[in-house]
Amino acid sequence: MAAAPTANCIASLQKDLAARIDEQNNAGETDIPTAKDATKSALFSLLEAVSAAPKDDLPVQVRQQVDDFLMANATILKWPLLRSLSWPKHYRAFLGLPKTMEQTRRFLTTVSSAKLQDILVHNLDLSEVAVGSQQDLVWMQDVLQQLTGDGRRKKELGGFVLLDKNAVRAAINKAKSRQKELQKLKEQADTTAKATKVAKPVHYEMERDVRLVDQERQTARASDLSSLVDAALEKKQQSK
Repeated sequence: MAAAPTANCIASLQKDLAARIDEQNNAGETDIPTAKDATKSALFSLLEAVSAAPKDDLPVQVRQQVDDFLMANATILKWPLLRSLSWPKHYRAFLGLPKTMEQTRRFLTTVSSAKLQDILVHNLDLSEVAVGSQQDLVWMQDVLQQLTGDGRRKKELGGFVLLDKNAVRAAINKAKSRQKELQKLKEQADTTAKATKVAKPVHYEMERDVRLVDQERQTARASDLSSLVDAALEKKQQSK
């Protein structure tokens, strides 16, 4: 199992993202596509590391620094942030980056329904590789629910209201369905493991016990036979 990311690791990834952003800002027209891909990859690495870091190992100050950094570069990171929503392993990071999550929510309200479908439905990866655990899906549902803006007053939304929530709700439903599938697979695996664990020792223990009993019986018979022979010889000697 890979070691959990540390604060130093997060700082290094943030520094790398800053370098990729600088490269994109200074890239020539022909280099822009490559530079954008590099920026997106660097952001994904940072989000995944923040998501994977145990809460107690990543101080609040570090999360705040990352949050402020992403907000300072929010304009250039708009599409990478939106594209990051296609990967469940990124979602936990948003729970610790409240400013970034709110900005991402606002970005969602500015894109077309087709783009929302593209990000949250068509490109949503819920494969075994993309989903680290069932908990990833729980965090995903939590963040998506907050991204809809449901439960908040219009004034609190700052004028950024998501009119078409179908894609977000579809993603939530997919996450719930996948979570149920993984839970069912886990229960089946646990049942199989328990059955195997119980069955094998009983089988071998019985074989071992039978062998021990047979050996004890043979030893007892030999001992009895030896005693009879000794008694007969002793009786014969006495009769002489």
